[in-house]
Amino acid sequence: MYEQFNLSAKNPIISNHKVYGQELLPGLAYIDLIYQAYKKNHYSFDRLELRNLSIFKPLAAVPGYSVRLGVHCNEISAGTWQIRLEGQNQRDGLLEPEITLYATAEMVLIDPVSYEDTLDMSLVKRSVNRELRLHDIYEEYRSQELVHTGFMKQKA
Repeated sequence: MYEQFNLSAKNPIISNHKVYGQELLPGLAYIDLIYQAYKKNHYSFDRLELRNLSIFKPLAAVPGYSVRLGVHCNEISAGTWQIRLEGQNQRDGLLEPEITLYATAEMVLIDPVSYEDTLDMSLVKRSVNRELRLHDIYEEYRSQELVHTGFMKQKA
């Protein structure tokens, strides 16, 4: 199974997520792209379990370029896949020859799991010993040069 995504600085998920001034695809977005690939191939998310995600290189947006990111899912046994996310830089419709490995993972087909338990929020609230304002968390991230803007920054 193979799916392809074209990513660039025009993508708001990338343009609103900066690390040390560089626009990057957030790590959690790799998970989303993998599940999108399976959804396009008619798999239900509640029957899939992602395992052992390893990110080898950040996907950085370079002005004037896009990245053609391929999600390669190789079924190694019934219901078990090895996944590779590989990309090539593209400019003016021309692909550069170098292929970059961005991430790997495994996917396993499982029986759906249902949860009957509920969370007692009053108990959770009583057990809190310190509150953090979201603004303060973002400021701490900003001091470490991880900057969220636009819709990537929650308003609270």
